[in-house]
Amino acid sequence: MNKILIALFVPFILLVTQVNAVGGQTASMGYASGHFDKIGGVGEARKVKSNGMNFNHHYQISPDWGVAGSFAWLKGDKNWNYSHSLLAGPTYRVNHYFSLYGVMGMTDLNWGNGAERGSDSDRYSYSDKNTVFTWGTGALINPLENLAFYILYTETRLQPENENYYINGLNIGVGYHF
Repeated sequence: MNKILIALFVPFILLVTQVNAVGGQTASMGYASGHFDKIGGVGEARKVKSNGMNFNHHYQISPDWGVAGSFAWLKGDKNWNYSHSLLAGPTYRVNHYFSLYGVMGMTDLNWGNGAERGSDSDRYSYSDKNTVFTWGTGALINPLENLAFYILYTETRLQPENENYYINGLNIGVGYHF
């Protein structure tokens, strides 16, 4: 009975150690920037910028493929209060120094709006909280054994009151590869 268990257990141990040998990880943090644009509609275009932090984690599952996750926190000026995003997706290692990845997930936006249109009766203000779909694409660069740099572009589309808004984000940072 013990020989059967050992015969079943040894291949499992070899497989687990092989997966762990491939499974390099990179933990990164950096600067996040967002640009909030109103596209079309009535009134003048609105452009609001935001700044914040981004945290990335990359795990290499096989020699070519891996998984990336990203969390960003942005604080805006004017009427855009804050946003949080949580994204994940596959990575493809082009070579030992360079990986490409695509991510998608959700962004939680908290923002307000105030405007005047014409007379006093047309004044309005509101605040809103939305959770919307976000996608992004990026690159991870490992110039040295334990050093990594990343860049990530994200885009979110929001449609309150039948108007189109886009939030474009750019995240850059540095990390440790272990």
